Amino acid sequence: MAGSKENNPGVIRPSHRQGEELVGARRGKFGTEAAICQTNRRALSVINRNIIGAPPYPNVVHKRALLTEQNAVANKKIPPVPIHRPITRKLAAELATHQQHPLVQEPKPPVLQPAPEPESDDCIIVDVEDYKSTGDYPVPMSVQHTEAMMEEIDRMDAEFEMEDVDEEHVEDIDAPDKKNTLAVVEYINDIHCYYKKAETFSCVPPSYMSQQADINERMRSILIDWLIEVHYKFELMDETLYLTVNLIDRFLAAVSVVRKKLQLVGVTAMLLACKYEEVSVPVVEDFILISDKAYCRKEVLEMESLMINTLQFNLSVPTPYVFMKRFLKAAQSHKKLELLSFFIIELCLVEYEMLRFPPSLLAAAAIFTAQCSLNGSKNWSITCQSHSNYTQDQLLECAKLMVGLHQRAGTGKHTAVHKKMEKKPKKFLTVAPFECAWRDDLRFREAGRGCVAFDAFAHNDVTIVFREHVGSQQYHYKTDNNPHYTVIIGSHKNKRLKIEVNGQTVVDVSEVGLCCSSGFQSYWIGVYDGLISIGKGRYPFQNLCFQWLDTKPNCAVQYIGLSSWDKHVGYRNVSVLPLTQNHMSLWRQVGCDEYDRFDYSEEELENEIEDYEKWGLENFLESWELSDMYFVVGKEERVVPAHKLILAASGKFEFNSAADDVINLPDVNYQILHAFLQYIYEGCTQIPEPHLNSLRDLSLRFEVLPLTKQCEQVIERFNLNRQLFDSGKNVELAYPNPGLRTYATFPTGLPIDAHRLMQFQLDGKYCDVGLYIEGHGLVMQAHRIVLGLWSIPFTKMFTNGMSESVAPTIWLKDVSLDAFRVMLEFMYRGDLTKGSNLDVGTNFLQLLLLADQFGVTLLHQECCKILLECLSEDSVCPVLLVIASVPSCKLIEETCKKKFSVHFDYCTTASCDFVMLDEDTFENILQHPDLTVTSEERVLNAILLWSVQANELFSWEKVDEMLQNMTPEILFRERLQSLNVLLPLVRFTLLPCSILKMLQSSNLSKQIPIFDHLVKEAISFVEYGVVSSGIDNIVRCQHRQSSFKELQYICNGDSNGVLYFAGTSYGKHHWINPVLSKKVAITASSPISRFTDPKVLASRTYQGTSFAGPRMENGKNTSWWMIDIGADHQLMCNYYTLRQDGSRAFMRSWNFQGSSDGKNWTNLRVHEDDETLCKPGQFASWPIIGPSALLQLRFFRIILTAPTTDDTNPWNCCICYLELYGYFH
Repeated sequence: MAGSKENNPGVIRPSHRQGEELVGARRGKFGTEAAICQTNRRALSVINRNIIGAPPYPNVVHKRALLTEQNAVANKKIPPVPIHRPITRKLAAELATHQQHPLVQEPKPPVLQPAPEPESDDCIIVDVEDYKSTGDYPVPMSVQHTEAMMEEIDRMDAEFEMEDVDEEHVEDIDAPDKKNTLAVVEYINDIHCYYKKAETFSCVPPSYMSQQADINERMRSILIDWLIEVHYKFELMDETLYLTVNLIDRFLAAVSVVRKKLQLVGVTAMLLACKYEEVSVPVVEDFILISDKAYCRKEVLEMESLMINTLQFNLSVPTPYVFMKRFLKAAQSHKKLELLSFFIIELCLVEYEMLRFPPSLLAAAAIFTAQCSLNGSKNWSITCQSHSNYTQDQLLECAKLMVGLHQRAGTGKHTAVHKKMEKKPKKFLTVAPFECAWRDDLRFREAGRGCVAFDAFAHNDVTIVFREHVGSQQYHYKTDNNPHYTVIIGSHKNKRLKIEVNGQTVVDVSEVGLCCSSGFQSYWIGVYDGLISIGKGRYPFQNLCFQWLDTKPNCAVQYIGLSSWDKHVGYRNVSVLPLTQNHMSLWRQVGCDEYDRFDYSEEELENEIEDYEKWGLENFLESWELSDMYFVVGKEERVVPAHKLILAASGKFEFNSAADDVINLPDVNYQILHAFLQYIYEGCTQIPEPHLNSLRDLSLRFEVLPLTKQCEQVIERFNLNRQLFDSGKNVELAYPNPGLRTYATFPTGLPIDAHRLMQFQLDGKYCDVGLYIEGHGLVMQAHRIVLGLWSIPFTKMFTNGMSESVAPTIWLKDVSLDAFRVMLEFMYRGDLTKGSNLDVGTNFLQLLLLADQFGVTLLHQECCKILLECLSEDSVCPVLLVIASVPSCKLIEETCKKKFSVHFDYCTTASCDFVMLDEDTFENILQHPDLTVTSEERVLNAILLWSVQANELFSWEKVDEMLQNMTPEILFRERLQSLNVLLPLVRFTLLPCSILKMLQSSNLSKQIPIFDHLVKEAISFVEYGVVSSGIDNIVRCQHRQSSFKELQYICNGDSNGVLYFAGTSYGKHHWINPVLSKKVAITASSPISRFTDPKVLASRTYQGTSFAGPRMENGKNTSWWMIDIGADHQLMCNYYTLRQDGSRAFMRSWNFQGSSDGKNWTNLRVHEDDETLCKPGQFASWPIIGPSALLQLRFFRIILTAPTTDDTNPWNCCICYLELYGYFH
């Protein structure tokens, strides 16, 4: 439509009189009067329809600075403005000190419902310099009070005058930044004084829309709302949005615009703002695309010229953003206040009625409104008032309007700001050197206790900071004076692990198995009351590498910062998890957020933990259940039941005959015996200090040595300092609990000798039950108490009064012998031994099912943990087949589905095991977001193999042959209906057109209607770009993830690219120039010479002169550099980086191309008039977007399509570095 008459610009000469006739400013260039009268191309309300499908980020060009001119500020003398404050003692002192004029009582502004349209006479421009003494800044508005409001104000004034106001001081908000040279503290007040003066000239008349004949306020709101979406889509800086809106309003206030050119004004204003504020900005073509190609390049450039001339190149104007940053600092902002304040101020950008307030007042009112919303009260401090020059009363009217905007944010027609704030934070995060990222979700639920799990990509210094409060982006732990912990993985050139406390190094160790990786690697860090645990992998407290305990723990750390040192660090999949008392259950909470179909709620986890911790040996303390002896204590001869095995394993108790079932202790008090048994059964006890000696004597008598030792230590400390204990108070004694567990587990967490316990079991001593397994006979003798304390089902079996309660033997059916032996061994040891010799794919699954059957919770968790750690592509199918029906193994099931999806090609071609999966499981795998394939043909083959329940592997051609001799009902049997459900999951549009033609003529299309429909739909899309509407159809046209190695761009000159990876022999050794090692081949358009050296482009060092000279091809001059990544390799390139050499021959027009054979080239990215390169030695990077980023290619080249900026040698391609990124195979 670029050539139609409708698209001729309809911008006309400036007009300030309402009703003035529209006349073309430049006939032939900006349209004619006749063009204005034509029908509009489309309604402005649909200008945002092209947001969906727009490129995710703009093409990159270099920032071009624009000259700015400032108008002189009129030095006007205006009488002082009366101060609207009640007279308090503090204010009276200020009046006396500053010799201010007497206060004049004037009515305060009420809340207007609705706010009246202000008149032009109400706006007063005041010079800030004339009012420094007053401390107030007049507001450009004129309002009237209601009678009710006047009575309320009088009442409040009376109350304030009766108060004794405490002296409040203005805080020095710049004091913490005095050592930061970038903060320019010496000039910051002068800078903001200038902003206050300059904002007078950046404001527009609040009624300027009255001079526009063809547009109105509603159209402006639609335009700004759409531009907010564009701003978010292009990932631009906040400053750009505010400047864009300012440019639009100032231009519309000076020039009358027709409706069909309003969107052109908007995109041109954003283009100008990007050039002024951004480093990497969209180019003209990006804005043309985002506006649905409503305008051509010439129109945008002409509008740009007209706009900057109309605005007299005055682009350096203060917007609300510059005031927001300053006022938030004065308000001692936190993250919530900052987010809410910016949310409110962006809502104001859309509303035309908010133009009557200057930018500084909008900023102050937004912060004041956010404070009232979060705190529930008005708390505009004297510091905020001092730095903003606005009192609370002056902000009240604007704040009331903002409250209304906030209430309607998600329900009105203009919801771009609301949707923008609802967006979830990116899962991938790159942290630049010496910076720190503080996300809202990176916070422990409970201070001092939590765990953070994450993937990191770095060559050294993965740095995690734990603080009591949120830091800033420029935060660095070396300059932090507040309490904090810092964990540095890969310190000292990726050789050491460091932990710092408040800036002091407390741990500096090497060879702990923790170092950074050239690919993403998983880590976890747990903090529990000063105990810092660090490990590798996705599951906290598994694969523990290092622990350190702070003797003076900081239990208030809560916020987590992701930092770096001197190189970029990439983070992803960052999860913050709560720490429960049962650390063994913590691993179950990790990664659950990745699965949409299953999630453990916190309540369910806590209930499960609570159920387990309520069951253990403590349940049998002084219980007659499963007891086989008893004590008779004291003169009253009180009977106390116990268990021989437990006592014999904890001390020296001899039970040689039936008469030894009773131990008489006539000289022992029951309270002493209870504390003695409680220590054995629970691992801890409490006893009054006077009874310590008696407890020690009893423990010494039966040789319970840990208790004896603890009693003696406490008694010794008491004798040294009797003030340590109050006489008669209880003394707590606890058995030292090894490891991370905060609860006692049998037997390691109790004063019980595990080796002695195992020996009793092997010798059959104190055994009271024989265990028989069907088909194997007697397995072993065991103890009921051991079986019962681990398993509630066993306890019920032994105590329910049935035959098993008294029978000397128990028979078990359908139980694996090897798995049952391992479970018994776990019950006696408390952990799985390395000598279990269980195969993960078979016996280990049986052990998991056995632990689930008998309710051995910790064994179940250990099995799940080991399964997840040992899960491989070969074992994923057998595991899925077994655990799919076990409700307690949902996390393993989801993990298996994800692993199957990621390794789909291998899992569906290594064996036919997957055809035994049930339909729901297989469908979930095919719909998984992580499904990774090399070709969509693999998906089709897998579905057909599953549908025919094949015993051998074959492709769709074999199924097509089978259908020559049988019908689909016979071939697919009961899975024919499932086939109709699964076939739409194949993305036929991604198949080559040649294969689609073959499928169209196959028996599959002829005999299966849905197959025929899907193939024809794909051919229509491939040939004509037409696809039926609907979400499912759109999804079928989207590309899946690739199984190629991920080599993603992080920053210019990084070590993540293909050439660097090839230089390490694909990750096998340290880097060597890949051209020298012949891993890649680089050629140029001119012969190799001193300054045309292929090694230079792949090297890591800067070269002052490096160029490819021109040659004649097809009768035209050209020059190029070409890379061959090797015959066995392919790359789906999605980013590339180059570096200018030391010359000033900057490229302006060139193509980045790819090829499979080195002869037929495809343009991956076209550059025309690209001015990014403008300095010698400069790096520059560009993304490859669209279908081109999914082409699997071997050859790549940079080819000049027009002369460079050098007049001497205009066809020299002068670059000294080239790197490619993407998915490498």
